[in-house]
Amino acid sequence: MKLTGVGVSRWWSRLLYLALLGVIGLGGVRLINFALDARFYHDFLLKWELALQHQNTGEIAWPYFSGANHLHYMQELTRHMQRYNFQPPSSNTRVPFVYRLHNLNEPSEQIFLLALADRIVVYRLPTQTFKRLDGFIDHGDGPSHGAFTGRLSSDAKTYTGQLRR
Repeated sequence: MKLTGVGVSRWWSRLLYLALLGVIGLGGVRLINFALDARFYHDFLLKWELALQHQNTGEIAWPYFSGANHLHYMQELTRHMQRYNFQPPSSNTRVPFVYRLHNLNEPSEQIFLLALADRIVVYRLPTQTFKRLDGFIDHGDGPSHGAFTGRLSSDAKTYTGQLRR
């Protein structure tokens, strides 16, 4: 089979269009993941930070946290908030302190939020989400500097972040 100039030109144009389609698709996925992480920050993490500021200014008592009773502590904290007619921020799960984050091309993660009097600890943050949150909060100072810090979790796939207030 003999290739002509027109045939080669067609193959190159098809290859160029496929490459362009791939670049556009990758950019779209990254843009959607950025929007999902921004929604997690604005609709969940920021609202919890504001709720805890309200908690600190009121007469609402903080439940006891032993360092090992994470789930029980957060259940008690949300009950205390409701008892004083203050609704804890909503989540996309039935539990107000657990958020399901499902970015494209990444496994779904259930993020657990631990709200303490002086900081918020966020468990199981995907690496890209952690980097984006660091950019939103500290303008990308890195995982060990600024108001939002973190460390790699024991599974070596996710981060545990701390937002100090």
